[in-house]
Amino acid sequence: GGLCELTFGEQRLRLPMGSQSIGERVQVRVFAADVVIASQRVENTSIRNILRGVISEIRPLAAGTMEVRIEIDAQLLRAQVTAEALDELGLAAGSEVFAMIKSVALASEKDSLK
Repeated sequence: GGLCELTFGEQRLRLPMGSQSIGERVQVRVFAADVVIASQRVENTSIRNILRGVISEIRPLAAGTMEVRIEIDAQLLRAQVTAEALDELGLAAGSEVFAMIKSVALASEKDSLK
């Protein structure tokens, strides 16, 4: 039980502690559908993990849906959003954004994340 904290540069990601040991290298899995993008830091939210990053690429997926790749301290995070939301927020490659992560899966380096 409890929470553990992972660092990405100066930013932190909090998630439920698994069977990993302190100091053990781990892999983190975040599904694109579990990431919400904001153009400004959001206050008063139940989402605990909010990381600042820069959009590195935007690609079309299915009709009206886009994959947004966000670089966060040399790590890549993907988000899935509507084209309409991107337009309304005025986001493009190079835009600074705040990625709000709703759910995170944690596995030790020896576990498979297939």
